[in-house]
Amino acid sequence: MDDYVTKVLNLSHQLEDVDVKVSDDWKIWILLGGLPASYEPFLMSLFNLKEPMTVDELVGKLLAIDDLRNTSEQPNQEEIAMYTQGKKRQQFRQHKSSTHEDRADKEGGEKKFQFKCYKCHETGHKASECPSKGLKWGTGKEKGKFKTRTGAMMSMAGERPIVGKWYIDSCCSNHVSPDKKCMTEFTQETPSITITVANNQVMESKGKGNVPIMLKGSDDARELSNVLYVPDATANLLSVSNTVKKGYCMFFSADKGCQIFNSKGCRVTGTIVGTAKDVGGIYELEVEDKLKCYAISQPKANRANIQSPALWHQRLVHLNAADMLKLRKIDCGVNFPDSENKLDCIPCVTGKLARQPFPLSESRSSKRLELVHADLCGPLEERSFSGSRYVLLL
Repeated sequence: MDDYVTKVLNLSHQLEDVDVKVSDDWKIWILLGGLPASYEPFLMSLFNLKEPMTVDELVGKLLAIDDLRNTSEQPNQEEIAMYTQGKKRQQFRQHKSSTHEDRADKEGGEKKFQFKCYKCHETGHKASECPSKGLKWGTGKEKGKFKTRTGAMMSMAGERPIVGKWYIDSCCSNHVSPDKKCMTEFTQETPSITITVANNQVMESKGKGNVPIMLKGSDDARELSNVLYVPDATANLLSVSNTVKKGYCMFFSADKGCQIFNSKGCRVTGTIVGTAKDVGGIYELEVEDKLKCYAISQPKANRANIQSPALWHQRLVHLNAADMLKLRKIDCGVNFPDSENKLDCIPCVTGKLARQPFPLSESRSSKRLELVHADLCGPLEERSFSGSRYVLLL
């Protein structure tokens, strides 16, 4: 936690050094956005505060929570001893029960009771001894037992559910809603469906139903069918893929946002720049391999010298080679490969040149302003307040 807070604050200081204003709200949201899922109770408590928290107060609370967790995760010797004794007693009970069952089988006694687990509904063991106990949703051991669906939807972890508003999401394979009250014809699904969101958090649906909505400018109410009820979701999500499959067409633009048309009368003209295919209800952009994409995004000249020592020499305002190596050692973001070639910089060489002295003149001036020494500098990149680009020194 110390390293994480230090990196965020150092980044804000570096931005302020280059005249980029970084507000306290921005720092707070960056600090909260990078916290793991184990800090969700702390995030929920922050949203219930009446007065806003400053950056110093937030950093102090995060460091205090981290110290408390590190202290609680270190078991003492008494806990280790009690755990060892408990394991020994458990092994003795298992050995005793297995010996008793073997003896009963040899003596031809009554047939042993076939336990049925109420968790996995398998016979031969109890729920307390179920092998699936402790498994998390989304692991590979659950395939075949539960119906899983990998879909991505916008991550709004730690926020309160937004009721009544719907958000269009192209990365959501199904309509999702956390509000059960707005659903009609609600049915519980067995087995349940698990949804994996963008931050790898796994949510579980408790059923599905239909949601009637009244669109702006429409006289009749429309109904969204097969909307998954996910209590852990924080917003109503309208799936683009499901809407398109129902016979509608969506058009996105910068000035009008998103418009939904009937596909029968929808015609799109223009040059096709790219396409995306439907993969499990999620649209995947069809691209070439990574090297070709990188070649498109980076010009050829810049790509060849992206990490060259000469380019870093120019970025660091013509810093000498020895100090450049020192910056690379302290790992401050300056990274370039070793090169056997010397750092030949034309501006540096030109700046170190000395002009040859003027030859001595045999004649001497006898009147004022008969001989005038002048030095002309220009043209300069930046103009003066009067618009001049040359400096004449007499």
